[in-house]
Amino acid sequence: MILFLPFVLTAVSAAPSSNRHISAILPLTSVGYGFSYDIAINFASQPGKTFQLTVDTSGADLWVRDSDWQCQETSVNGTASEVERADCPSGNTTFDYPDAGDHYGVGDVYGTVGLDDISFPGCAEGHKTLTFSKQEMGVANLSGPVFDSLVVGILGLGYSAISSIQPNSFSWEQALAGNPSLLEQRVAYPTVFQRLIGQGMEPYISLALERTPFDSADGFGGYLALGTLPLTPHGPFTSTPVEPTANLAPALTNNTSSITEWTIRVEGLFWTACNGTTSTSSTNFQAVVDSGQNLNLFPAEQALAINAAFRPPAVLDEAAGVYVLPCNATPPALAVKISDTSFRIHRDDMIARDAAGTCFSTIVPGASDAQEGISLNFLSDAFLKNVVAVFDMGRDEMRFAARL
Repeated sequence: MILFLPFVLTAVSAAPSSNRHISAILPLTSVGYGFSYDIAINFASQPGKTFQLTVDTSGADLWVRDSDWQCQETSVNGTASEVERADCPSGNTTFDYPDAGDHYGVGDVYGTVGLDDISFPGCAEGHKTLTFSKQEMGVANLSGPVFDSLVVGILGLGYSAISSIQPNSFSWEQALAGNPSLLEQRVAYPTVFQRLIGQGMEPYISLALERTPFDSADGFGGYLALGTLPLTPHGPFTSTPVEPTANLAPALTNNTSSITEWTIRVEGLFWTACNGTTSTSSTNFQAVVDSGQNLNLFPAEQALAINAAFRPPAVLDEAAGVYVLPCNATPPALAVKISDTSFRIHRDDMIARDAAGTCFSTIVPGASDAQEGISLNFLSDAFLKNVVAVFDMGRDEMRFAARL
């Protein structure tokens, strides 16, 4: 059953609480022409329902939309107005819960916090279904239209430093106004990743995302492996340390240098246009490895040059924030250098499409938020589909192996 309680929460240790070892290999579903990769989760309080939640390594929280959520459009001055439900749809599975408890807020999502027993069905052969009780989670009753109709909720598998649970005095209006800050008002609690480690999982997860046919809206999305490796052929692994993320708001780390995201060092980019011209950028930069989005965000100079190397060149659609092009455009050959190893991005992962049939480049300039002082680059699903990726919280490192 679900419980909604005042917070008296503490973070748990990254070390397993017992000598037992648990692991699981969970199938994923690719939805929305590769828009997201979803995992099936059951909640004890919601019998007969299975929730397909987006696997997000750039977030730390577990949240779902409730059955009576409202859609809010945020204006430039920080006020909000309700949007017609038809213009801000959500997935079909929603969460029924009592209207009580503390508050959850991240970006354009806000709601109530509760506890529920969760389980991961559909484990691969030889691995038991994982179930554990009283997991803190958010149930969103307000959200912005930025969240696509395919998003029912999020399974965050990032570091707990980026969790977004707030005290019960926190309100949606305060989130819009930025006072108090989302970063300054967070409450520490044991995330799903930490709970898994505490139950005996080796302190890492791994992803092997599958590429679906270009014209297929949905399909098999690969595997999320908990405390083990997926059943996917791959080459040797290259390791790289997870770094404290530069250009983050000081409130996120209390003005200390500490790890907040799965942030690694990219040592360079290499691309070859269809005319054979090869370009090299040896400028290194940080990038967050993020399974929750389908666009690679690179420094602006490199992103613009790569998009110009498509034939015909990709053209910025300012309203959509992406670089559009014909679906039959020829992408450049692109490789990302990490720890002296070059990982090629398949040409099929350089162009994405939406449900309307519009095609666009999966390369865009890095994200920034002037209000919070944040500037970030990302390696997304368009990169992850080419590797087996290990997210090791015990060693604070990532490992990548090219797919065979």
